[in-house]
Amino acid sequence: MIEDDIGNRFPARALLDSGSESNFITERLSQRLQVHRDRVDISVAVIGQAATKVRQRIQAVLHSRVSDYSCELALLVLPRVTVNLPTTTINTAAWTLPSGIQLADPTFFESNGVDIVLGIEYFFDFFETGKRISLGEQLPTLNESVFGWVISGGISVSTSSLHIRCNVSALDGLDTLIARFWFCEEVESGKGHSPEEKRCPVRCSGIRMVDIPLLYR
Repeated sequence: MIEDDIGNRFPARALLDSGSESNFITERLSQRLQVHRDRVDISVAVIGQAATKVRQRIQAVLHSRVSDYSCELALLVLPRVTVNLPTTTINTAAWTLPSGIQLADPTFFESNGVDIVLGIEYFFDFFETGKRISLGEQLPTLNESVFGWVISGGISVSTSSLHIRCNVSALDGLDTLIARFWFCEEVESGKGHSPEEKRCPVRCSGIRMVDIPLLYR
């Protein structure tokens, strides 16, 4: 559940994504919330795609529907936060779920839209107990969270119907700033040394700092 500034609560389907540096919300859900919007200019990079510009950010309170857990967090607004997940509806008729557990998403096996992506900021706070239950060989695992038990892991599926999605995001900018810094520091070829550089007892020539990859997880 997500709560706006005047106490209204709305159900939301969330993806818990430790690979995301930020939290995201769909434009559609954000329009339902009566919250203040901040104007931002943030570039979000994802694997294999050009960076996406984010222009708005909101603050809202996230509530668990099965426990007393809540937290206030900032969410970047995007038209769409990810594809429908799972990408195809999963047949779970042969699965045996333990009795007495409360699922965070009772319809986890149905391919459906995602309203919110919750990133690394609070990710490990969601799994306080560390309890896990295996559903069997080539089946996913139940993980106890503050939102109820969540399903994660892989299943055996036909390769003809396989669709692989990687949900990871990084706030672009730090690598660009470093690249600009070294560009400014480079000595252009053919130019002589300044009077200050000539007085320097130690000189380094022929050294360039280039292509330093920064990886975000």
